[in-house]
Amino acid sequence: RYFCDNANKCNGQNYTQPEICPAGYFCPNGTTQARLYPCAVGSFSNRTGLASQAECMACSAGSFCASEGLSSPTGLCSASFYCSGGANTSTPTDGLTGGPCPAGSYCVAGSPEPVPCPAGTFSNVSGAASNSTCSSCTSGNYCGRAGLTAPSGLCYRGFYCPGGQKVPSPPEFACPLGFVCPVGSSWYESCPGGTFTGSGYSWRCSVCPSGYYCSADGYVIAPSGQLSTGNFTVPTACPPGMVCPNGTRISSQFMCPSGTFNPFSKLQRAEDCLACSAGTYCASDGLSAPTGKCAASYYCISGATSPTPTDGLTGNICPPGSYCPNGTGPSPIPCPPGTYGPSEGSSLLQQCLACTPGLYCSQSGLVQPDGICPSGFYCESGTTSPHLLCLSTYYCPESSAAPVGCPAGQHTESPGQPACATCPPGYYCEVVTPNITSCNTSNSTANGSSSSPYLQIPTARPSPCPPGFYCLAGTRYAHQYPCPVQTFSNTSRLENITQCSWCPPGLYCGSTGLSQPSGPCEPRYFCTSGAGVQNPTDGLTGDLCYTGGYCPGGSSHTLLCPPGSFNPSRGGATLGDCKPCTAGFVCDAYGLVTPVKLCPAGYYCPAGQAAATLTCPFGFYCPEGSVIPLTCADGYYQDTPGQSSCKLCPSGFYCSTADHCLFTVYSNSMAAALYSCTVTDFNGTAVMSFGSYASPTNATSNSTAGLQFTQPKPCPQGYYCPNGTRLPGEFPCPAGTFGAAQYLQSAAQCTACPGGYYCNRSGLASPSGPCSPAYYCTLSSS
Repeated sequence: RYFCDNANKCNGQNYTQPEICPAGYFCPNGTTQARLYPCAVGSFSNRTGLASQAECMACSAGSFCASEGLSSPTGLCSASFYCSGGANTSTPTDGLTGGPCPAGSYCVAGSPEPVPCPAGTFSNVSGAASNSTCSSCTSGNYCGRAGLTAPSGLCYRGFYCPGGQKVPSPPEFACPLGFVCPVGSSWYESCPGGTFTGSGYSWRCSVCPSGYYCSADGYVIAPSGQLSTGNFTVPTACPPGMVCPNGTRISSQFMCPSGTFNPFSKLQRAEDCLACSAGTYCASDGLSAPTGKCAASYYCISGATSPTPTDGLTGNICPPGSYCPNGTGPSPIPCPPGTYGPSEGSSLLQQCLACTPGLYCSQSGLVQPDGICPSGFYCESGTTSPHLLCLSTYYCPESSAAPVGCPAGQHTESPGQPACATCPPGYYCEVVTPNITSCNTSNSTANGSSSSPYLQIPTARPSPCPPGFYCLAGTRYAHQYPCPVQTFSNTSRLENITQCSWCPPGLYCGSTGLSQPSGPCEPRYFCTSGAGVQNPTDGLTGDLCYTGGYCPGGSSHTLLCPPGSFNPSRGGATLGDCKPCTAGFVCDAYGLVTPVKLCPAGYYCPAGQAAATLTCPFGFYCPEGSVIPLTCADGYYQDTPGQSSCKLCPSGFYCSTADHCLFTVYSNSMAAALYSCTVTDFNGTAVMSFGSYASPTNATSNSTAGLQFTQPKPCPQGYYCPNGTRLPGEFPCPAGTFGAAQYLQSAAQCTACPGGYYCNRSGLASPSGPCSPAYYCTLSSS
């Protein structure tokens, strides 16, 4: 326990004293130096006075004693090693004095032994230098005791074990509501997409039910009112546009594919997605409603993914015969009857063409008209069937688009005619436009009804041939065939030219197409039947009025100058152009060109006599051709009417034109001769006197005044008158005589102037006087 070292004297003393063996050494008996016997490596002694090695302490656990004679360990055992005692190095490896820190523990510097990783941790590496190498028990595991090199096991189901769990079912880490903690859960887990749990302590996820999706994209409030942290899955109704079979993870995991949609929630199967509705398209996945309407010019059958499908299954471009406005489906809209569509891609009804006029479109969806309008019918634009019977007065050949107006010269008489008939004789068929201003007209249909604007289409219709014209079969207009010049017609419906009437006598027809003669024949001309001018000269239809007559306006022939007249010239216009029969002639026939018959003897004929009716009057004589009664020459007379010559004036009378009677012929209802003197017979008896009327005559001429005629007048006193005495004083009684009496016939009958008287000149009716005084006068004294 002590050493006795000579070198170490007591203080100032030259001696040794046992000294307590210093720490770190032991001093058996007889030890001479303090450090002669050091505690061996791996041991130390912090006490003094050790006597043997055995008393040296093994190096303290946690320390190492790397050299001899240590009073205290050299140092702490190196981290990552433990020094269980007696270690002579900081990094013992012998396993007796220490060693590397084994797995499951850690050895900080000075570790006397491995410090087991506490429960809830583990370490699977050796040589851990600190507890930091004790890994928190791996999540999902528990480390139920200390010193584990690996977790004790998996966390029990229904629990989750964050790192460092000591028990497999830590109550504080019971699996919360909405999450699952399968065996070995390090944390409560959201059920993977497509699963869920509806209770706490769950250890497995139930498959998310069909119609729902289970996605950890939210949070819910636990029934306790505690907020469950983290996201966890809950079954959520599958949204519109999606389908959620069992186990659907997210709302958009299974989208209704393009071409389909789903307006409902909780759809379970993709086959339950609705095919995109007819007329719409579904361009993308997951639609709750169609994307939009099918594009114009296309149709969408069902399941279309494009507004302009062309696959023929989900839709296509609108085919010919149809039209497709926006939203058309499931099939194109067929062009309705009465229309057709020759082109594809039409989008409007208006692009369906009205059925071509003349054709009909009886069905819907036609690419081209399916029928030709039959003859007898017409098919307007848009006709569905040939039901419009051709209108009366029109005709409709095959493929007629409208009633066709009959051409001039043709017509139809009944509806439904395929062709026009020739206009009948007596009628003309002129193209006219009916003047319809107000009426309920209608198209003739096969059943007789009608409604048509075509009643105003120009067409030829039969009309009676008008007066003045004739209409052969096929006549095109009213005035096509005028009755020619020289004819007329005052009746309608003439069928040929022969029915035109020759212009009647007295009239002329100077132009064509007359319904009445143009007018009367011109004066000075006559018109026989068929005159074409008012002054014809052809001798066939008329002529200049002939001689012997006259032609007033409208003459059909030469009117013969009446008896009593004549006309030597042509062109007489009035009766006045007939000249009175030449005086001295009798015009006793009609139409005389010149007088040819002299007035017969015993008659006189002033101008204009038609017959010898004027008997030569008393006192006159009328030889053949007498114009007027002729006065007998002096010395002659006539005392008998109707004489053609005069009588010799009788003796005792004189017949002198100087001493005449006047005779006037008057035209009167009773013609009479008026005498202006007194006529006596031979006996002096008056046979006529002024103011008396002779027997009526047939005189018809105008008055002829002043005709003188001689009548025997008594030979005056103082004169004698032998036969043929012309003048009253022609034969005077010679001087020396006188004639006291009338009617003396000869000088012998003159009385000799008696004696005593004288008769101094001739022609005395009585003596001149008594013989002058102083004279005597014998008989016959002058």
